[in-house]
Amino acid sequence: MVWVCFIFLFSKIKSSFGRYEPPQPFSEGLPESEIVFSPYDPFFAHGTTKKTIGFIDADGENLEVVFFNIAGGSAILWPRNYLTYVNGPRWNSNGDELVFTISDVSPNVRVIDSDGFMHGKDCVDIDLAGYHLEFNDDGSVIAWISELNSGYERLAGSEISDDEQLLVKYDVMSCQVIEKLKVPISAEYWLYDINLSKYYLSVMLLDTNKSQFNMLERPYKTLLINNETGDVKEFIGVHPSQSDDGTLLAYFDYSGYLVVENLLDGTKKNFETPINEDDDFEFICRPGWSSDNQWVIFNDRAGDIYKLNIKTKEMVYITEGFCPDWR
Repeated sequence: MVWVCFIFLFSKIKSSFGRYEPPQPFSEGLPESEIVFSPYDPFFAHGTTKKTIGFIDADGENLEVVFFNIAGGSAILWPRNYLTYVNGPRWNSNGDELVFTISDVSPNVRVIDSDGFMHGKDCVDIDLAGYHLEFNDDGSVIAWISELNSGYERLAGSEISDDEQLLVKYDVMSCQVIEKLKVPISAEYWLYDINLSKYYLSVMLLDTNKSQFNMLERPYKTLLINNETGDVKEFIGVHPSQSDDGTLLAYFDYSGYLVVENLLDGTKKNFETPINEDDDFEFICRPGWSSDNQWVIFNDRAGDIYKLNIKTKEMVYITEGFCPDWR
């Protein structure tokens, strides 16, 4: 029996040493392609795969799917668990850094810099809730800190009322909270797809009294909060995404149409997509914007990625994948 236990432990140790999180998964820097995406849906089962993150040109050429390990599980556990795919990768506004999350406990966020180095494995003191994070202009990420978060009491203290929730600007490079933000949102909601521009804070809310997998219950809605006045606009919309300049907002309605709203004058345009009202929006990610604000990129429930021109309504299939973003 002792020998059996020893052999099992040795195999676990050997496995742990054979799988590690590389400090520089891209030795020559990030690929030059404009589009980044996840090869798997956000609820893909944990385990080893051979696909971590994908890149492709905006014209559908030069597909590159990269494989490397990412350390998951609690930092106090050893041997560590390892995952091999990312959730919700997003470019920063300059298009030279990536942020993404992994479906696990802290440290659950990573940033890859312009030289291809990966940061975040040491950020064990906080769980950044939600699998879709967004860069701010200062290089930090914006994230929701829920009451279930291991760092909630330390960060919130007695500052947060029952009708407020806590967001943070978090620097993954240094594992530091840069700023705490209180938002007027009841505790009955979970927060997703948080995006802070120079004009607005946009947030998708999940009503915890409804099923997130039953679209007939309309479990999601979107809040748009004016940064200057604090005015709040609430509407039915799923996966809101602001353009880099903060002038346009794209989101899906429950019929599957992509809605693009001009935030400066309030005008809207609706675009037909392959998404329909029976689809589970948990598997559809927030759209990404091209740098010239002419194109929006998104995935459907089946995991097909399309780009759509908001001027001409031209829609083009790009590749298979989830949660695409464009730089």
